[in-house]
Amino acid sequence: MIGLLILFLLFPSQNSTSLHPQEKSHTTDHRSETRAPDKQANAAVPSEERKEPSIAPEKAASDEHARPTKGFDYIFWGFWTNFILGLATLVIAIFAVVQAIAARDNAGAARVNAEVLMESQRPRIVAEADEQPSKTFAEGTPRVKLRVINNGPLPATEYSYESWIEVLADTSGDFTSAADHHKDNVTSVLYPGSPQIVNIPLRKGVSNEEAFEVRKLRKHVCIRLYVEYKDPFVPNRRCYSNFGFYIIPGGLGFLEKHNSVGYKEKEA
Repeated sequence: MIGLLILFLLFPSQNSTSLHPQEKSHTTDHRSETRAPDKQANAAVPSEERKEPSIAPEKAASDEHARPTKGFDYIFWGFWTNFILGLATLVIAIFAVVQAIAARDNAGAARVNAEVLMESQRPRIVAEADEQPSKTFAEGTPRVKLRVINNGPLPATEYSYESWIEVLADTSGDFTSAADHHKDNVTSVLYPGSPQIVNIPLRKGVSNEEAFEVRKLRKHVCIRLYVEYKDPFVPNRRCYSNFGFYIIPGGLGFLEKHNSVGYKEKEA
């Protein structure tokens, strides 16, 4: 019994190994049996591909006619899209040009308004006779007195003046080197509403003949007054006013050559 048990324990592994090949072959046969239909199906594929029906000529023609119709739609909508975009761009460009012109006009108007405002605020110097010129010229030392007035809202700073007086044969205002010239080198401030009296004498006097010719209006006593002051708005620029007169029985006449206003650069 013991010997049989030993033999039974030793031989089962060999029997089990002998059985496995049979199972393996059985599964192999099964796989081969199951793969056989696949080969037949694969073999049947070419025949099926060859048996696919060809596209009918009528259908192909209809497809060819349908393709251009779709392409025409794209071109049509692309054309109108580009047209609308171009039109919008043109409208925006026109609007931008209009805005630029309006901005330029507004800037020009603002500049003009600023200039008008500055001009209205600058000192305004005027000159007029202080006394009866024919009377003061005939008394004692011949002279003419002028009243200089600042009619502007701002004071005229660094104010100075020059004067000329001469007996001339006409009223052209062409003064000669014989004219009595005076230049005031002391600058001052001419305030609004505070006139300055400028005395312009003919220090060498006049002869009796010249006095007679003046009374007969065959010669004329000509006067020029030039005033200068600092521009309150523009640095390194000075304003000037030029006045020219000649004596007439009722007061003063104007010399056209010496009546002007303007600006000049400040001398270094």
